[in-house]
Amino acid sequence: MFKNSYTEISGTLVRICCAEQLDLALQRNSPERPEGRYNRRGQDALYLTVNEESARVAMRKYAKDIDCPLVLVKYQVEAC
Repeated sequence: MFKNSYTEISGTLVRICCAEQLDLALQRNSPERPEGRYNRRGQDALYLTVNEESARVAMRKYAKDIDCPLVLVKYQVEAC
């Protein structure tokens, strides 16, 4: 039997994204949402990591395909 399990997280988490797509990061149900590692274009997803170094490692594979200026974004996350 499958048991739902969740891990509570809180604190400052970061992501790296295209500066021109910054507003799309938190929009839900947007067909303009860019594809990511585990989501197709238009699918809701928010990838966050614990620090800038981890975010850079995660982006390394995709950096060669990105032709826009990248920004580091910090989010303050609270457990709910």
